[in-house]
Amino acid sequence: MKKRMIFFFLGLVCLMGRVEIVVGQEVAAHPDSSAEKVGGAPVVVHGVIRSDHEPDNPVLSFFKTYTYKSRYAPGVQTVELPVMEGSILEGRGRRERIFEYVLPDMDSLGYLSVGLGNDLPIIDRFIVLPGDTLILYLDLRFGGVYFEGNAVERMELQQQLAWMDRTEKAFRQATLVIDDHSKITEDPMYVERYRDLVTRNAPRMLFLRPGEEETAYLMQDLPHADDPALLKKLDFISQSGLDANLKRLLSDNVRSNYYADFIHRFNGAYKLAELRKDTAQTNRLQDIMESDLKGKMEAMLGEEWHPEAFGPVDLFGKWSIFLRRAEGISQFEALRRIHPPWFREKAMVAYFSTRYEYVVEAGDQLEAYLGEVQDPYLRRYLFNLLSLKQEGGSLQHFDFVDEHGEKFDLDRLKGKVTLLDFYITGCRACLGFFEKTIKPLQEAYGDRDDFQILAISADKSEAMWRESVALERYSTPDMINLHSEGKAKGHPFFVHYNISGFPRKMILDREGRIYQFSGIPYSYPEISKVIESALNKNGTPSAGQ
Repeated sequence: MKKRMIFFFLGLVCLMGRVEIVVGQEVAAHPDSSAEKVGGAPVVVHGVIRSDHEPDNPVLSFFKTYTYKSRYAPGVQTVELPVMEGSILEGRGRRERIFEYVLPDMDSLGYLSVGLGNDLPIIDRFIVLPGDTLILYLDLRFGGVYFEGNAVERMELQQQLAWMDRTEKAFRQATLVIDDHSKITEDPMYVERYRDLVTRNAPRMLFLRPGEEETAYLMQDLPHADDPALLKKLDFISQSGLDANLKRLLSDNVRSNYYADFIHRFNGAYKLAELRKDTAQTNRLQDIMESDLKGKMEAMLGEEWHPEAFGPVDLFGKWSIFLRRAEGISQFEALRRIHPPWFREKAMVAYFSTRYEYVVEAGDQLEAYLGEVQDPYLRRYLFNLLSLKQEGGSLQHFDFVDEHGEKFDLDRLKGKVTLLDFYITGCRACLGFFEKTIKPLQEAYGDRDDFQILAISADKSEAMWRESVALERYSTPDMINLHSEGKAKGHPFFVHYNISGFPRKMILDREGRIYQFSGIPYSYPEISKVIESALNKNGTPSAGQ
């Protein structure tokens, strides 16, 4: 078999809480057989990007075990690939860029996503099987995605389903819930334009009054099994030439995504009602939960879903948020109701991975739940997660650099309580956290010898980071400012601790170990209590204590 060797730039692969460095990969012409050989068969990806400008590097994410939609989720292998300029040897022009990758010895079904840089994936969680050869042509001039290879029917079917979803969302009526829309439509900036839209009956924002009008519009989309759009997708799958197992898998993903979309919107409406303290609306939504949704969802929980479907995992995660609001229980307790156990365990992994630092009792919940986990891989991951984030754990992969390009010396953590503040430029929540919390903390504790704040940027651009520091929007020059060296969210520390949203924070004790990672409050009065507690632990009490 004729082989070629392709060498990659360093790529990060996040698997089982570890970061592996991919420096080379053997790419081969695919074997004729789909491999009944022991250990499975590889999946080979050949890609071409056609663009009139230099595209970002392709990023491939392979979901061997699906827990939630993120290239940094546990069980996901993610690589950023270099591209080569096309040449006459490949039959490609100079405006075409070529990339190749192989997933060696796949032994079971998985999901593949392909995107460019940090953009949303162009191919989003498509089913791949051992022995697949995928030839992708991404034409960025026209937004086209084309397939060849031995899995072309399956790829094109999934692309068509994705196109149907995107079309529905693109043309879904835009709405804005507001007491008095004249505040917008009569604003001098918009009044003439809005009147012109009305006169021409052109597409425009639909303004809804909070409460009954908002609810009535939401209920127009109440999910039901005979929805024409849903039936169209299911019929499209049933008429395909795929085998019965794959048809069932795709159908389960489509059906669960359909219900999950509505539950997500419903949860959003409930959260907005809570934020505006609209008790009548929250009561109204709770009535709908009981009368229209709860029975449907409990019936779906009892269905025999395809064990490798990702849609039910997402659906049950959103449903747990729904139950938390409807019954006043914790999301953890809501997740415990999921059956069968393999979906419950995946949804639990998503919960602990994404919510650990927001829930004070997350560590205790995880410790209590570990004994129930049956899947060895997920149990090992959750055990590692608990060990990693619980009090007393040591920092891993803290390889950030200062303004001089020097790596931060961990010995500088000794003898001081340290607040780690992770942010990214352009994040409004990060800006608010800096103004309302970090600044007051720096003013109150900045002169102390036993306390420090490390402001750590996840910006991909070093120039942007330096400008942010100079402008004092997210930190100040007199704080310790660190940067990810352009690795952004792919930095091993962020991958290891599953930090993909910002702002995030961590408090370290005087030994440089984790003092608190879960449930750290955002407000200055509350977070200062945690810092005081850390300072007073085996240390000198603060003034006034």
